[in-house]
Amino acid sequence: MGDNPCMKISGIKQKYDRLAKSYDLLFSHIFEPGRAQVVDTINARFGNKGDVRVLEVGVGTGLSLAHYNRNLQVTAIDISPKMLEFALDRKAKLALEHIIIKEMNAEHLAFPDHHFDVITALYVISVAENPVKMMQELARTVKPGGSVFIASHFSDGKGIVSFFERLLAPLTHYVGWKSYFKTAEIMIPELKLVSTHKTNIFGYWTILEFQK
Repeated sequence: MGDNPCMKISGIKQKYDRLAKSYDLLFSHIFEPGRAQVVDTINARFGNKGDVRVLEVGVGTGLSLAHYNRNLQVTAIDISPKMLEFALDRKAKLALEHIIIKEMNAEHLAFPDHHFDVITALYVISVAENPVKMMQELARTVKPGGSVFIASHFSDGKGIVSFFERLLAPLTHYVGWKSYFKTAEIMIPELKLVSTHKTNIFGYWTILEFQK
């Protein structure tokens, strides 16, 4: 991964700055089931509680923002300034005053330890320059007992899944995802995997819930 310039932070920024205008057209519908599933789970657990802090990593153009219960205190970050322009516009149009949007690298979070009750990283971990470092930062900033939700495609290299991996390889290269990315690559001792759910078309993507 270190030899691939597309997986360096500068390369990732450039790719997503270029992709910003077409991102919603390409990915709004295909990723919506998983996006909604994660946020609906958070709303059900925390939506009626006060003073609950949520961090969304890799918010992109802000497609998930309208789903969050307005009682939640949501901070949304991304490394692409162009993607964030669309997210800020969406926030303004929908008057989402409970959401703060910032430019930030998820591998170097500017938040104190144990700051958030729940963290989401939707369709972003496989594009991280250092996925383990990102997971360690999520673990550091989530509270003890808090939840971390990761949505991504994880490869097993078998059967119909392997067929779709080959079919989607040009698209994954275009957006900078790793074509073959295994769950084991993001397992760290600070976070315990508590549930796994398939999502989106053909269950090609997976939602992992971790607890600190």
